[in-house]
Amino acid sequence: LGVLIAFGTTLSARRQALLLLRESEERLKLSLWGSGDQLWDWNISNDDLHRHNTWRHLKKFPEDGIRAGIGHSKSNIHPQDIKKVQHTLQDYLNGQTNHYEQTYRVASDKGWVWVLDRGKIVAYDDRQQPLRMTGTLKDITPLVKAEERLKMLAASITNISDGVCIYDHEFKIVETNQSFSKITGYRREDVLGRALQFNLYSPDYLDQIKQIVQQQGSWHGELEDLHKDGTMYQVELTFDAIYDEGNEISYYVATFSDITERKNAERELRRLSNTDTLTGLPNRSYFQVSHSNLVRKRIMHALLLFDLDDFKKINDSLGHEVGDHLLMHVAERVAEVGRPQDTFYRLGGDEFILLLEDTADVRIITNAAKRILDCLAQPFHINGHDIVVSSSIGIVVYPSDGQSSQELLQNADTAMYHAKNAGG
Repeated sequence: LGVLIAFGTTLSARRQALLLLRESEERLKLSLWGSGDQLWDWNISNDDLHRHNTWRHLKKFPEDGIRAGIGHSKSNIHPQDIKKVQHTLQDYLNGQTNHYEQTYRVASDKGWVWVLDRGKIVAYDDRQQPLRMTGTLKDITPLVKAEERLKMLAASITNISDGVCIYDHEFKIVETNQSFSKITGYRREDVLGRALQFNLYSPDYLDQIKQIVQQQGSWHGELEDLHKDGTMYQVELTFDAIYDEGNEISYYVATFSDITERKNAERELRRLSNTDTLTGLPNRSYFQVSHSNLVRKRIMHALLLFDLDDFKKINDSLGHEVGDHLLMHVAERVAEVGRPQDTFYRLGGDEFILLLEDTADVRIITNAAKRILDCLAQPFHINGHDIVVSSSIGIVVYPSDGQSSQELLQNADTAMYHAKNAGG
């Protein structure tokens, strides 16, 4: 009876142990399925490999990876990765590292997939040679692609020509790129934690920008600021709000490009388009715009249009170089005739016009005309020549002599030729 009881107890214990083992294996199996990892068990001595939780897209286990050095001639591991896999595994088998771990690409039905391969020796023979090794294989393709994307974005932001400055929700700088330092002159370390500021603008203006970005999500405009060395530069700036998963603003990103050279070029082009290149006076196109504005605003004024009598003879006899110098000297002399509010223009050739603003007083107008004739009557000394010129002047007054810029200029031209036909 005692023997039977002892046998029954032992049998029950074994059944209980077997049940616990099955439950443990079931939990391990479910854990493997849940993790998506492959579990491998490698008998090194006879090259027997067992896999659990095999992937449908990876029907062939990585050759020359776990089984490196066994002599397989073909491999489904990426050619650029196989050497590092073999070296890492061999170093571990030789006892040079504490564990085996490597990432590499392996061919599958979905193309190349990235895997994280980890393993450890679990049994040795009598000579302390590796006998058995187990490990896991994890598909990390999404992680690698995400990491590559982050590296690509980080490299792009770091190396783009536009300056990038990232602010936290309190508009304090948390990160900058290389172009930020190149444009502003300030190193990253100089500005970290600094609040948003533009040295040439009031705090109220900055508050308006902040409010627009917070309410509308972005702001775009052109600003001027001071370089670290004190020079001024201009930027085209875009502010964008970055939202978190809760739709709350977590960061603000400012991207800007240096437009100083472009603005200088635009100003120079405007100057050239509005300036006579020979004399430096405002040209015909600038006169037309300015005069049209005066007429549109109904501002009283007078036009004194004049040219040089027989200027063509001077060009023909002394040459165009002397003629050009004569025109420059005429511009210098007549520029002193008008009042501070008056403007002197060269319309082209030897035609000039003096615009007397805010006046219809005949005495002021005739006095200006006499001063023009007197200053031109003095000889010009040019390249060893003494040149004496005379001039004919046509005068119109707005609004009595015309209601439009074109009409006034035509009447002034007619008046000038009447004067020329009358002897100057």
